[in-house]
This record gives sequence, C-alpha cells and structure tokens, in this order.
Amino acid sequence: MQLPLERLNMELERQVQERIAQLQQALDFEVRLKGITEQIRNSLDESQILQVVVQELTLVLGAICCHTASYNLESATSTVRYQYTTSEYETIASSLLSVGQVVFMNAFPEVYRQLLQGEHFQFCEIDVSTVRKPLAILACPIIDNQAILGDLWLFKQKTDAFNPGFLTKPEKKGVKNCQNVYCT
Repeated sequence: MQLPLERLNMELERQVQERIAQLQQALDFEVRLKGITEQIRNSLDESQILQVVVQELTLVLGAICCHTASYNLESATSTVRYQYTTSEYETIASSLLSVGQVVFMNAFPEVYRQLLQGEHFQFCEIDVSTVRKPLAILACPIIDNQAILGDLWLFKQKTDAFNPGFLTKPEKKGVKNCQNVYCT
C-alpha cells in the first residue's frame, strides 16, 4: 500500500518542480522584457529600437538568429532591415537571409498570407537543397494600430522549440495550433 503512495508523492513532487521551473523561466523572461522595454523607451530612433529588439530577443529566447523585415505591399516584397546572430552560430546564420535581402511574398504565399493576416506561427524548415540542418522557426508580424509593417523571424536549433508561453495574451489570439514544435 505504501508503494503507490510513494509513487504518487514522487509524481506530485516532479510536477511541482516542473511548475517552479516554468514560473522561474517566465519571471526571468519578464525581467529581460522589462530591460528591453527600458532600452527602447530611451530612444526615439527606429533603427536603434529594432536593433535592440532583434539582439535582445535572440539572447533572451536562446535563438541562433533573429531578423526583422519591412514590407512594401505595393511591390509585395519584404526587405530584411536588422539582424542579430549569436557568435557561436554565425556559420548557420550565414545561410539565412541577410540585411538588405529582398524576399518576394509571392514566392512564399502561405507564409505571407498568415503574416499579413496578423498571425504568429512556428514551423520546422526542412530544405533538402541546403547542407544546413533543419531549424525551428518562429515568424511574427510587426503590427501597429493601422497596418502590418513587417515581420520578425527567430531561428533555433531543430531540437529546440519556441514556447508559446512567452507570447502575451493579446498575442496568443493570433497563434493557431502553436504547440511546441520539434523537428525530427
């Protein structure tokens, strides 16, 4: 009779420890987010703000790389404006888009359809034509109160995933089936 009770206690203890770790991660994220917000508030320079955002998000989320792009809806293009890559992953990131590169939205209609509808999504890129290993990717639109201005992309190793828990409640409404995505 004692054995099932001990297993139950061990399972409850494991669940408590897991929840404590999740709460600590959320608290750490909130602290870093507050730091990013303070850096942004200290500047009215759009280029400095976006550079801080891509750098800090890369570091806070443990990503390989982050870049942001602006849209030109008349020509249906997206142009990478700012990028940050952690130094240990520069080789991987060199195969991604680089600052100044233009992407034609019609080349990736499903991706840009979702972004232009204001939806966040994550997926695993599996491109057999590249020598690079598959990556877990999170794509988010950049939206003001009037329009979608561009997008922000984060890249992680295929064994990692972007935890949808870091999206705040208003952001979650745009996430469809945003589960932890693992590539195999």
